[in-house]
Amino acid sequence: MTDAPRRRARSSWWGAGLLLSAGLLTATDAARGDTLMSPEERAADQRIAHMDPARRFEGERIEWSVQYGALDAGTATMAVDRAPDGALLLEGHAVSAPWYRNLFQIDDQVWSESVPGQGSRRYRTRFREGGFSQDQDMAIAADAVSVLRRQLIDGAWKEWTTPYPGAPGAEDPASAMQRLRLLEDRDQGQTPVGRGWSYDVFSGAETWTIAVTLVTREVIDTELLGPVPTRVLALHTRHEGMLEQKGRFRLWLTDDARRIPVKMEVRTNFGTIRGALTTYEPPPSWSVAAAASD
Repeated sequence: MTDAPRRRARSSWWGAGLLLSAGLLTATDAARGDTLMSPEERAADQRIAHMDPARRFEGERIEWSVQYGALDAGTATMAVDRAPDGALLLEGHAVSAPWYRNLFQIDDQVWSESVPGQGSRRYRTRFREGGFSQDQDMAIAADAVSVLRRQLIDGAWKEWTTPYPGAPGAEDPASAMQRLRLLEDRDQGQTPVGRGWSYDVFSGAETWTIAVTLVTREVIDTELLGPVPTRVLALHTRHEGMLEQKGRFRLWLTDDARRIPVKMEVRTNFGTIRGALTTYEPPPSWSVAAAASD
């Protein structure tokens, strides 16, 4: 009974990644985030950079359009909040486009609770993908991981709990994507794929290491924000004991303290999936930082 959920748990890593994905105006020299900033904006950016990681994105709301090739495939949203004890709360939702629902309907949700610098402590998923329906509740700790699953099998809901080895400091798929926004150049080190960053992720069936490399910096033209300097990250994930997907998963973040994910691209064996920022609501604290710079 557990084999199918394990395979789905791994594939859901990519679905969570898509919760987070035009012409390019490439800068020949490394374009920095302050290129298009006024002195006041630079001062506000510095204030945001020094905020506590759990508060830095609190209240943020993001929406992306998702395309498969030239087709509109659906939308993805993410909301960032903070728990009373200071934990980072993420809520993501991905739905397929109306035309695609007749072929294969997707209505997925994820909820993440993590502590920046310490990893995830709970990750919940609700997957509704075609005829597949499954809920998961993962309690993640250094000494043990427990995953409660409910899955619709042959018309009836089945429920079971599976224990896994402890995952000290590991992120869940959603908090792993959020952690990308906190990576600093000065913290780069050696990884299996070159200089960059690496950290552990519990995917729902096992703990593995993700390696991240900085590909380049470039200015891209976005429909929502206009031209923005970005830092382009490549994600390298372990699959069946090997590092694969090299250069196939890329994320464009604004090259400032806001690190807004404006674009993502996943190249698969069946085509390219792209995400583009369509709606953005900044955290209220950023307005306070801007006002203090006036």
